[in-house]
Amino acid sequence: MQINPFYTTNEIPDAYFCDRVSETEEIVRMLTNGNNLVLKGPRRLGKSGLIHHVFNDKRIKPHYNTFYFDILETGCLQEFVFLFGRAIYKQLVPLSKKWADRFSSMMRSLTAKFGPDPMTGEYNVQVGLQSYPQPELTLEAIFDFLEKSECPNLIAIDEFQQIGAYPEKRVEAMLRAHVQRLHNTKFIFSGSERHLLDMMFNSSEKPFYLSSRSMDVGPIPETSYAEFASRMFRQAGKKLEEGGAETIYRMFDGFTFYLQEVMNEAFSQTEKGETCTQEQLEAVVHHLVDSNTERCKDVLGQLTWIQRRLLIAVALDGIVPDLFAEDFVFRNGLRTASSVQSAARSLRQKNLLTRSAAGYYLPDRYLSLWIRRNYATIEI
Repeated sequence: MQINPFYTTNEIPDAYFCDRVSETEEIVRMLTNGNNLVLKGPRRLGKSGLIHHVFNDKRIKPHYNTFYFDILETGCLQEFVFLFGRAIYKQLVPLSKKWADRFSSMMRSLTAKFGPDPMTGEYNVQVGLQSYPQPELTLEAIFDFLEKSECPNLIAIDEFQQIGAYPEKRVEAMLRAHVQRLHNTKFIFSGSERHLLDMMFNSSEKPFYLSSRSMDVGPIPETSYAEFASRMFRQAGKKLEEGGAETIYRMFDGFTFYLQEVMNEAFSQTEKGETCTQEQLEAVVHHLVDSNTERCKDVLGQLTWIQRRLLIAVALDGIVPDLFAEDFVFRNGLRTASSVQSAARSLRQKNLLTRSAAGYYLPDRYLSLWIRRNYATIEI
C-alpha cells in the first residue's frame, strides 16, 4: 500500500515533514539550554506538529521525557489536571512499567483510578473528572513526581491562554509558583491568542512576566511548501501541475492543516503516472467545503442575529483591520460599534473569530469559504 505523504495529524515522520528547519533549530536550542518557551501562532498553522517534530528530534527524544496536552476545551482547573495526569500516564506506560506503576500508586493515593484494565491486563487510563476533588493538591503531587524522574522532562501545554478563563482565582499564580521551583522540568506554553499570551507573559502585573523565551510561528513559505508538495508527488511517480500548490496555498493563506488536507485528498485521487491539475485541486477544495455544510449551518444556526451578521461580514471581507470602524459597521448593517463589540467578544469565546496583527478573521477556513460561497453578493 502506497503511503500518503501528506499527513493530517500532529505526528508526522521526518521524511514527510515540511520545512520548519530554522524553527526546529531555535526551539531545540532554547530547550536544551534550560529555557521555557512561549510559542505563538494561529490555530491550524502547524504549531502542534512542530512541537511533536521537536520532541522526536534526536537531540531531544533519547534524553527527555516529553508530554503534550491541549487545554483548549477545558473550562476549569479540575479539567486541566485531568488532562495533565492522563497525558503523563499515557506517555509513561510504554516507556517504563516501573514509573507507570509509581505514578498509578501516587494517583490512587489521591483517589484517582489509574492502573491496568482488570479484564485485559492492559494499562489504560481509568480516571474521570470526579477523581480530582482537590486539583491543587493533585497538581502539586504530579509536579513532585516529575521532579524525581530519572531524566529531565519537557511539557507542552497547547492553547495555554485558556487558563485565563478558568473560574478559579490565582490559577496563573499557582502554576507560576510550580514552574519556578522545578529544576527537572521545562515547558512549552503554546497558544493561538497572541494578545492574551502577550498579556500573560509581557505584563509586569502578571505572574508569568518575563518567565519564558518567546517565539512566533508563521506560515511555511509558499515556495517551500510548493516545492515540498511537488517533490512528494514526484517521489510517488505522480506529477503536480505547476502553480497548483501555490493556488491552494493562497486560497488558505498558508494554513498548514488545510493545505495538507487538500493535498492528501488530491494525492489519493491521482494515479501513478498521472498529473494532478489545478482544476482537480479546486474540485477537492469544493468537495471538502461541501462536506462541512451541515456543520457550518449548525454553527450559524446557534448564533444570535448580530453574531451571525458579524461573522458573515468578516468572512466576506477575508480580514478586517478594524471591526469598529464606522464604514465597516454601516456597510454591513451592524447597528452600533457597541453591539459589534459584544458580538465579537462572544464569537472569540466560541473560537469562531480571532485576531492577528493584520486584523480579525475566521480561523475556520472551511467555514469562511462556505460563507463566501453562500452569502457573496450577486451582481445584477
